[in-house]
Amino acid sequence: MTLFSASAALRSGFAALRTNPLRTFLSALGVVIGIGAMISVLALSDGVESSIRKQLAADGRVLTMRIEPKTTEFVDGLQMPRARFAVFGSADAEALGAVVGTAGTVDLSVTGPSYVTVGDAGKRRGMMLRGLNFPPPYVREHPPAAGRFFAADEGRSGARVLVLSDALAAALAQTLKESPAAADVVPATTTGRRDAAAARPKRVQPTTAECRALVGRSVTVGDEPWTIIGILQPPEDAPTACSGKPAATRLPGGPSMGLPSAVAPTGAALRAVVAMPGRPIAPTLVLTAARVEDLPTLRAAAQRWLSMRFGKPTGSGASASGGWHDQVDLSSYERESEGIRQGMLVFRLLMGAITGISLVVGGVGIMNVLLATVTERTREIGISKAVGARRRDVLVQYLAESVAISAMGAVLGTALGYAVAQVVAAFMRTQATMPVHAGFSLSTMLVAVGAPLVVGVAFGMYPALRASRLSPIDAIRHE
Repeated sequence: MTLFSASAALRSGFAALRTNPLRTFLSALGVVIGIGAMISVLALSDGVESSIRKQLAADGRVLTMRIEPKTTEFVDGLQMPRARFAVFGSADAEALGAVVGTAGTVDLSVTGPSYVTVGDAGKRRGMMLRGLNFPPPYVREHPPAAGRFFAADEGRSGARVLVLSDALAAALAQTLKESPAAADVVPATTTGRRDAAAARPKRVQPTTAECRALVGRSVTVGDEPWTIIGILQPPEDAPTACSGKPAATRLPGGPSMGLPSAVAPTGAALRAVVAMPGRPIAPTLVLTAARVEDLPTLRAAAQRWLSMRFGKPTGSGASASGGWHDQVDLSSYERESEGIRQGMLVFRLLMGAITGISLVVGGVGIMNVLLATVTERTREIGISKAVGARRRDVLVQYLAESVAISAMGAVLGTALGYAVAQVVAAFMRTQATMPVHAGFSLSTMLVAVGAPLVVGVAFGMYPALRASRLSPIDAIRHE
């Protein structure tokens, strides 16, 4: 059938439907409801999926993969330190980054305890120091509460700059508030004895302004001068340590941001981290996927590079041994991310199947109307065949009427479904903390276009075949 004949059939179908508009509207109503229900569910699913993706990107942990050297081994059931283990450097990060390509980024990271001294009191504070060369995902989504994060060129050059956690900023601000001589003043109790508890100076919560005043201040980390350039947001579900009040924005992830910790360029952090007995300083390669879907590609690239670097292991899964499997640990949240993807897919399929039932009901209504139309227009069909109309022409005519009803229902149903999705999403935002908005992805658009076409053809086929198979003589004699 040519494009011209198809368009002519559709025009004929719409013209036939205008002869009885009420019946046409009632038959299309089932399709409107079915398409509307399906579009609203799919649009909400798109919105929820988009919100979850943004949260995963802000958290960063699900998108990351870590390659850590094995610094211990089991000997006769005892965990013993290894004399030799892999030590990664900047060259390894660059080589792995070339293999990974556009699937993600590769960073060299180190984490360990360190000391920081602020002010003239000389009191050292302990902190967990993490070295990175590039801003992690959670910082891109949640910029520092004060100051800034170090740039990529500062990370590569190993600049001595420090980005504090909210807890460490409060601890350093508290150190500046406390008087060095306060501990020497020991008041006597009513019994004349010195009270050790009363000897401690009264702790006053530092204010937000006092914490933010640390930005730009010089501190001593190890034996070298460093500069504080930023303070991160407080962790999720915790008040800010600087004022004790809930924060306007919160950091969903990060390196133990609820503890006194800091982030610095890897090169500088390697010089400042204090080695613990039995726990050597071992830099880690951190791979960050561009999207959740890129995690399998990222893992495959990491395994190829590790096989080239340390040798290919024998076996697979938990039974793998030898090669890189004995030298490093490759860990990720890939199972969790896969579970999230599968859960979203099952939800979309389940809700689509449920709402598809109403679409089937609408299709049955179309079939019923067309069967009644064939019965009413039997004589007309006979005359058309008598003057030269072929079976195919009659078949296309009635299929066109069915598709026309479905198309009209699809247009109204899509508008109705998207409007309902917007209302439901607004209600969900008022009842839940997740910012849900109705979405409209390419898959949802394809459903909006394809579902009514399938319904029109599937449920219009039987009435159209019945009309095309009528005998011209019997049809003309029909009353």
